[in-house]
Amino acid sequence: MNVAVSKIVEVSPRFTTNCNPESCLPLLILLNGETLRVSIDSIASVSIEVDPTDQDEILKVLSYVIACMASRSDFKEHLNDLAGFFVRENLTCESRELASVVASSVVDHCEMAAIIASINGIHERQDDNYSRYIRALLSCPATHEKKLSALQSFYQDAIDAHASRSVREQAVIHYSFGNSLRVAFEYEAAFKQFNLARRKYPRYLEKGYFLAELGATLYFLKRYRLSSKVYEAAHAIEANAQTAICAGDAYLFRGQPDKAEKFYDEASKSNDQFEATEGNVKAHAASWLVEYLKQNNLDQNVLLSKPEFWSDIMQNAIDGEHYEHAFCASIILSYLLENDPAAWTDAIQISFRLMLEGDEPSIMISTLSCAVQRCGYQAYSYFRGIFISNGCPPDVVQMLDQIAKTLQDERASVEQPSTIMRLIEPPSFDTVLRNECSER
Repeated sequence: MNVAVSKIVEVSPRFTTNCNPESCLPLLILLNGETLRVSIDSIASVSIEVDPTDQDEILKVLSYVIACMASRSDFKEHLNDLAGFFVRENLTCESRELASVVASSVVDHCEMAAIIASINGIHERQDDNYSRYIRALLSCPATHEKKLSALQSFYQDAIDAHASRSVREQAVIHYSFGNSLRVAFEYEAAFKQFNLARRKYPRYLEKGYFLAELGATLYFLKRYRLSSKVYEAAHAIEANAQTAICAGDAYLFRGQPDKAEKFYDEASKSNDQFEATEGNVKAHAASWLVEYLKQNNLDQNVLLSKPEFWSDIMQNAIDGEHYEHAFCASIILSYLLENDPAAWTDAIQISFRLMLEGDEPSIMISTLSCAVQRCGYQAYSYFRGIFISNGCPPDVVQMLDQIAKTLQDERASVEQPSTIMRLIEPPSFDTVLRNECSER
């Protein structure tokens, strides 16, 4: 035990045998038979079985336990010192849980975390320790390049480790790898992994969640024709408003607004405030687009054009005081540009003008709801400033402020989208594990 403690003290001057509680946080370390116990006063303790005759094992277990306690106590410098020691000395721990906690705790340093996960074989079994590390890695603030490198390293190790196991186990890894790449915006690589997953386990094509995630990948690759078919198949298996909206989007940008409208109409009946308003606004725009394309003899493939096309239609319609055309063009433009506050500001302004000219207030409220969903307060804040500068009565501003606040509060309360991994380790196969991220 003394040998192990002395080696840990040598790792960094932050570790000392000084027990003065005024200058440090004392750890009490006891080895009683085969039980190693490390405690911080009466606040926390960890007990683990070790071979009392094996000095190397005691060092490994003790150092990893201290690293875990440093993480829980938010002693980041101590944790990083020990993690660096593990990497330099290639020091492993037989406890997968301890190793996974340490690797997950240092994901801000992706390269160091990846090495600790690799030398401890976290990739070898699809269990909670495996998922803990991936969740931490996906949500860490590291740069895209470093995070992607660590993900690729981990999953490649996992693929290699499962080469002799069942094709279903291998397929699950390819699926989770594909989903991680998708939320990292690596769509070509994600598509490749999804393809490998469904080839090894064809029944994935019967799973709504798999088809929806494949559809999203194809959508962002601008393969709208195939995306629309995949989304429609996903919706047939597991009908829900979000998949209906996504199927509608794929059909819209494929050049079939009439079919898109049907999916949007279905979504508009959702009990979810944001799904219903998005479906409502998009159905309105899709219906207008069907007639607009016919009347102007436009090629439907124009839907795949640059956003500037719709910006020009919107501006020309405003100049000609054709506000219905302007509004629908602004909605298409806003969704083409994703979360662009300026585009949504235009959409709110035009919807308000339509309301003043006699349209139902619901279209303006729906547009405001969509803008808040996409941009939070930002687009409304821009609109509000323009509105006040144009002499809007204070009571109207107050009413709109309350509506925007209500929508913002609802947005904050909605569970954020998350990426999904599925574990095959019994009894956890098909267990959904989520972590926060931005995704379609």
